[in-house]
Amino acid sequence: MQQREFSLTELPLFRDERGSLSFAQTPDHVPFPIKRVFWLYEADGTTIRGQHAHRTLHQFLVAVSGSVSIDLSDGHKTAQFTLSQGHKGLYIPPLTWTSLSDFTTNVIIIAFASETYDASDYIHDYLEFQELSSSILSQD
Repeated sequence: MQQREFSLTELPLFRDERGSLSFAQTPDHVPFPIKRVFWLYEADGTTIRGQHAHRTLHQFLVAVSGSVSIDLSDGHKTAQFTLSQGHKGLYIPPLTWTSLSDFTTNVIIIAFASETYDASDYIHDYLEFQELSSSILSQD
């Protein structure tokens, strides 16, 4: 069974008088081949995004501007992360309930995804997520 562990990754950072440069690449930082990239922006402090899990999709999130709070649960353990530095990325494996909140007004989040968009991969019902997660954890 594939490991289901979310993790924060320090990305390379180069700073000089011209500014800062950071990057993420497969497989050094992003632990899956990237098939889709999308971004979130113009969210306000009252916005809540996510509130779902994916059946098979892996994600890697980077806040390239501003900050966001991200709550994660694998059905057994929970964790909260704040992304606020462009040289840190958060890996989110499949079957992780994800909720994003506390966006600053200048937030821009880039998301790298392991698959193209597929609406059937989303789990929007938390009880369904818990049942699926429990059945997978009991197989480990």
